[in-house]
Amino acid sequence: MIVLQEGAVLVADAHYASYRPLFHQLIDQIISKEIETTQLLLMGDVFDLLMGPIAAFVDSEELIIEKLNRLSLEIEIIYLEGNHDFMLSSIFPHMKIYPLATQPVRASYNGKEGFLAHGDWGGSPSYRLYSAIIRSRMVLKILNFADIVVGRRISRLFYQKMQRKKICSDFKGFETYIQNKFEDKSSFYGWFIEGHYHVGSSFFVDKMFYHNLQAMACNKSYFVVQSNKNVIALTQHTL
Repeated sequence: MIVLQEGAVLVADAHYASYRPLFHQLIDQIISKEIETTQLLLMGDVFDLLMGPIAAFVDSEELIIEKLNRLSLEIEIIYLEGNHDFMLSSIFPHMKIYPLATQPVRASYNGKEGFLAHGDWGGSPSYRLYSAIIRSRMVLKILNFADIVVGRRISRLFYQKMQRKKICSDFKGFETYIQNKFEDKSSFYGWFIEGHYHVGSSFFVDKMFYHNLQAMACNKSYFVVQSNKNVIALTQHTL
């Protein structure tokens, strides 16, 4: 179980890369104590492309990886892997890493229990198959080998594709989609916080309070946990 601390900072969907550098600014401000916190939750898709077995992706983010590793020795950093950043335990040895298979993760705040996730859990059978394939260590090792053989042209093509991809758009019917997603999911209760959808919306699903975090990549947002009569509340901040 994750125990959320007062003042914890949550970041979702920063999609960090050289062409989208905002997340680096946030980390520098936490390191300099301009933003003070003792707990940082990375809610997935923090990097646009970061998969442990793909050397080119790891090498491209060497500087911020080094900063995050130093910071993880000073404060607690919890990383809920997303669909753009996974197989990270070897990259971030001092963080608490939660892969997709362990999500949603039970969490608590001031004794009130809820759940945390990146957001790409569940889905159709075809999506679950796709998720399993892209997280296959064998598949990624083969891809890494091929990328090395062709002088990292494959990884460059991935970056070019992601740079062109439109990631900020409206999700019409989002509340209905989430209500259906949680249908027959009686094991969830209390509160539920996730990212992935880039929406930024809060509402009740039956008696459970659901909060989708706005993507940092879309509106420069991060969130801070603050108490509200012992009920979890998130304040939105922008860089």
